[in-house]
Amino acid sequence: MKELAPGIVIFENVFPDSMEYLKKIEELSPWVSAGVLITNQEGHKIETVNSHRDTDIVGLPNHETKENNSLADFSKAFHENMKPCLDQYIREYGAVIENFENPQLLRYGKEQKFNHHVDDHPKITRRVSMTYYLNDEYEGGDVEFKRQGLRFKAKKNDLLIFPSNFMYHHQVHPVTDGLRYVVVQWMR
Repeated sequence: MKELAPGIVIFENVFPDSMEYLKKIEELSPWVSAGVLITNQEGHKIETVNSHRDTDIVGLPNHETKENNSLADFSKAFHENMKPCLDQYIREYGAVIENFENPQLLRYGKEQKFNHHVDDHPKITRRVSMTYYLNDEYEGGDVEFKRQGLRFKAKKNDLLIFPSNFMYHHQVHPVTDGLRYVVVQWMR
């Protein structure tokens, strides 16, 4: 575990065979445009707002699913590989986790990005955020935590963990070449 800034850590070489799962998923071509959670007077809803979040997404099932297919197998393996890192993070920082949101597989192509945002939300209280990097064969796509003065490009098989709250406002800069694959997940 390497601390990049207070509360922001990277674990290296976490899930080395993840690309084998991705190859099977790509054959299914399950991608849709990602949305963002918009709060309005009626409550909240998910909308596609490409000017803010422009990426492709595949929703993965919960790691405890009884399904047996490429998406379920990937979700189970993802959880199995991430859990020791998350447990270490929880011990180190004293985070309290009650449950896991389902992970999301994201694909960023050329010029795709995610503008400044916070993972926590008034309607969905998130405590810890994780981003796992399946590859690093792309240009651009840096993550930036402006308040912490931190901008970097993670390596293949790195796992980034950080608090989801308002102090950890971050963004994904546009990819300039290639495809950037990550899995994101939040804990409550």
